[in-house]
Amino acid sequence: MDRALGAGTPRGRLLGTGLPLVLSSATLVVVPVVARQYLDDAGYAGWALLLTVVTAAGLFDLGAAYTVQSLGFGRRATPRQYVLALALATGGALSVTGLALLAAPWVSTTAAGEGLGPHPTLILLLTGLAAATRSAVLVVMARLQISLRFRLRACVAAVHAVAQVVGCWVSLAQGLGVWSLAVGILAGSLLALLAAHVGLALTPERVPPADGHIALGRFAGYRTASTLLAVTGSQADRWVLALVASPAFLADYDLALRFAQLPLGVAAALFAGLTSEAASTRGEDARRRLVRVATRRVGVVLAVLTLGDVLLVVGLALAGALPLDATTVGLLALAIVWSGANGLTAPTTFASIGTGHPQRELYYAAPALACTLLGWGVAVGLRQPWLVPLSTGVSVTAWSLWFVAYGTRRAGYAG
Repeated sequence: MDRALGAGTPRGRLLGTGLPLVLSSATLVVVPVVARQYLDDAGYAGWALLLTVVTAAGLFDLGAAYTVQSLGFGRRATPRQYVLALALATGGALSVTGLALLAAPWVSTTAAGEGLGPHPTLILLLTGLAAATRSAVLVVMARLQISLRFRLRACVAAVHAVAQVVGCWVSLAQGLGVWSLAVGILAGSLLALLAAHVGLALTPERVPPADGHIALGRFAGYRTASTLLAVTGSQADRWVLALVASPAFLADYDLALRFAQLPLGVAAALFAGLTSEAASTRGEDARRRLVRVATRRVGVVLAVLTLGDVLLVVGLALAGALPLDATTVGLLALAIVWSGANGLTAPTTFASIGTGHPQRELYYAAPALACTLLGWGVAVGLRQPWLVPLSTGVSVTAWSLWFVAYGTRRAGYAG
């Protein structure tokens, strides 16, 4: 059993869980910066739309990864649990692709949507296949997490990240344009799956099988509902902007959000192990203390990462690798605020999932999305693109801060 990174302690388990996810998810920031060097505004606008399919598929996994994580550390998923989780994850990715295909006829005729090229259906299908394969990698990572195979998990994450970046970069350099995104992600994900299963075949898991403390159907139902809200709120904005904004504004918006959400993604990855940690912790008081301590630490991590994020953006702009104007700066500042507030909800969400209360995320996600959609409707009606990020920012910030207060003071964690 490769218990690297101090896996015998809660902090070690969180690091062992989070660091590989940081590496794997970093490609969603690195690749767009590379793509911006090869694509014009229209091409990058199409790239941004395709990337929402990949990102949304990773989120909308029908509860697959969290179902595996909720089994707790020191367990291994049974073959049935593993196959079901893979089916849920890939099914969720294909569902997202289907929604994108339904929206494509309206969006592809806009100035921003023209970046999808002359064959939007084909490129969306290939992107959906790549997204489904990437979702399967996330399930494998969850399996390796609970069975304490941290060293193998880190290797899989490294293969996944490097292969995706290289695949996209080479494809862009060869002139494949927006098709490069699907090609790179599909190649990287297939290599990561191969590495994971070869590693498991050579050194099988040596921990007892898990029975699971929550019915898969109920768990997947709640996670599907909350994730559907999260995906709509965090990814549909580009499709709404495609209807009312210029390709340049959409390109600026996507790049600004990629960087603004980087601290959120890193913090969420570092603390994702709270799902399994809460499931393994005994006693409601101990679990509540875990949430309070984790929330404070997430705040510190977000503050440090945000400072580093701003310095990174300034450095890339000075080096000429990142276009930066007043619009991008304004969007970046706004997105940093709402992403930071949303990041503070991670401990409550993860601990609630681990203790059998996956429905809690709906407490703030549903009203936040309702307020956001209202603002988007006004933006489309008035054809004012700035109302899209403004309505998102106000809604997400307000409801996220309410949920943080609820999770640290009032929520119960018996389960």
